[in-house]
Amino acid sequence: MKSFVKENEDSWLQFVQRTFFLPIAEFHRRYDTVIVCFDNYGNVPVFKSIEQNRRVAGGSAFQFKAGDTLPSRPCNSEIWKQALLNRSFKSNIISLITSLMATEYVPPRRGTTLVIDFVNSTRIDYKTKGQTRVILEEMKAMGESDVKFMRYIPLFGDMCVDSIDSDVLLIAALFVARNAYAGNLYVRRYKTRLPPAVSAGKKRKLAAEAQGKTPVVTPDRKKLEYEIIHVNLLLKVLQARMHEFSATLEPLKNGPEKGQEGEIASCEAPDTAHLTAMLSFLVLLSGSDYSRKLPRIGAKSLWDNMDIIVPAMQVCTSYQENIFKVHEERTMNLLLATLYARIFPKHAMLSVVTTAPLHTGRLENVLFQLQRSQLSAKTKLDLPTVQSLTTMLHNIEWVVNYWAVENGDPICPVDGSCGFKLENNRVVFSDAHS
Repeated sequence: MKSFVKENEDSWLQFVQRTFFLPIAEFHRRYDTVIVCFDNYGNVPVFKSIEQNRRVAGGSAFQFKAGDTLPSRPCNSEIWKQALLNRSFKSNIISLITSLMATEYVPPRRGTTLVIDFVNSTRIDYKTKGQTRVILEEMKAMGESDVKFMRYIPLFGDMCVDSIDSDVLLIAALFVARNAYAGNLYVRRYKTRLPPAVSAGKKRKLAAEAQGKTPVVTPDRKKLEYEIIHVNLLLKVLQARMHEFSATLEPLKNGPEKGQEGEIASCEAPDTAHLTAMLSFLVLLSGSDYSRKLPRIGAKSLWDNMDIIVPAMQVCTSYQENIFKVHEERTMNLLLATLYARIFPKHAMLSVVTTAPLHTGRLENVLFQLQRSQLSAKTKLDLPTVQSLTTMLHNIEWVVNYWAVENGDPICPVDGSCGFKLENNRVVFSDAHS
């Protein structure tokens, strides 16, 4: 999706050589094994169709359907991005790329291995004389390339995953924790940009004003930079921070029912795998390809309120035999009710008793107060409902468990149990109205 076409590229081979052969060869100069993974849309979870439909909702002038023949050369740069939104076209492109890769690619040195993972997984070993090729039969069909790297770690050992998709960092962290992986796992990604205290443009403006000159403000150039994250180390740092918050449960003892309070008081500290699943849950509250974000609460607010979120997650979720479970009622009335009351302290209080219709818990109470408050009409319109939050929790639970499938496809029920249903032969969120 991040590729582009040069005007002087008159053939698919030229495009593939620049886009794939050159970076693979660069990796092969330093590493013995390179694994290239592609999405296999025949096995991508059907729930992804919601995000796919959103991406193409605006329509496109580019038309390509199954059975159509690829053009003789790559599309011009103006329509290339639109073309890649077409799954039939993109599948044909990937098929062409993998065929050329298997037949035309030559590594810069021998004694190296190339694995091509698309519909199946092909291992090519470049020996001193000639090469050998074998289909890795133990590798089951999988859809998204994001999750494919996990199954190669037992085969090849320590790995650096080159991916700009932010989900990969969470998937890698879950793998390390779930398997108590003692080796080293890295992720190469776009560098995290920290906001400067004073931008370069602002500095130039201030310097010009100090000299009595009229400032000429030019936008700061953003150079594309990468960073390599040591997943094991990052996980230890984040878990240590989360352990600090999980050591106290006091913020949650000011309102739950007695039975819940007793459970909170006796709750044991989560193990590493559970803690990492909780971390994924926290990040997924900001949204993903399979779930919507928590309305009116951004990522910064979530991190700023970890003192109540982490203890709440500790008692609202469980992790047994590699299965992550979100306890819906506890999450609603302990985590989400407390969080929304803190985010909007002037408009909702947990201790206030209202005459909210059908009031059965603290979350309904808080949402009722917010809808009757002085908040703007736009903010009130954006606020969640119990139904939308229930759907979101089911979605997140499914995503975390999907990321634990290391070889094969996840189960994708459309009965609403995972927050998805089938309507007019299309997958939609469970709370969607006809």
